[in-house]
Amino acid sequence: MDVSGEEDDDGSEDKGDDDALKSPAIYSDLEEFAKKMPIFERERVESGGAQEKPLTCWAVLENKMGNIRRARELFDAATVADKRHIAAWHGWAVLELKQGSVKKARHLLAKGLKFCGGNEYVYQTLALLEAKANRSEQARYLFRQAIKCNPKCCASWLAWAQLEMQQENNRAARLLFEGILSNKQGYSLL
Repeated sequence: MDVSGEEDDDGSEDKGDDDALKSPAIYSDLEEFAKKMPIFERERVESGGAQEKPLTCWAVLENKMGNIRRARELFDAATVADKRHIAAWHGWAVLELKQGSVKKARHLLAKGLKFCGGNEYVYQTLALLEAKANRSEQARYLFRQAIKCNPKCCASWLAWAQLEMQQENNRAARLLFEGILSNKQGYSLL
C-alpha cells in the first residue's frame, strides 16, 4: 500500500504491502535489520559491551521467533552486562518455564532476587510455581513478599486471590479483593 494514499494505474489501491506486514517474512526482515545494527553485533554481545535493555528486548524477539538458543544467549549477555537488570532474569526464567525447565527457572529467579533485591514479579512467579506444586503455604509467603515489594501491584493481589479461590478459601479471597481496591500496605492478610 502506498503511504501517500495514491492509487495504482488501474484505479485501485495496492494492498500487497499489507499482506507482507502480516507474514512471517517480517520476522526475517527484523532479524536481518538486527544483524546490521552495531549494538547487536555478535562481538559486542559476547564481550558484554552492549546495553542490557536492548539485549533483553532482542532476546524476547528471538524467543517469539522460536530461536530459543539465541534467546538464551542474549538473556545471558544481558545479565552479564548488568546483573541487576531484573527484567532479563525474569524474562529468561519465563523462557525456561515455557521450555519445561522449572528447576532452571527457579535458579534464574533466585539469582534475580540475589542480585536485584525484592521484585514483585519475581516473587509472584515463584509463588505461582509453588501453587502449581500444591505448596500453598509457601505460595502465600511469596505472595506476601510480592505485595510487600509493591502493594499497588494488582497482578500479585489477583494471583493470590485466585489461589485462595482454588483452595475454596472464599473469605481470604474476598479480603484480597478488598486489598486490591484499598491498596493498603499493611492489609490484614500480611
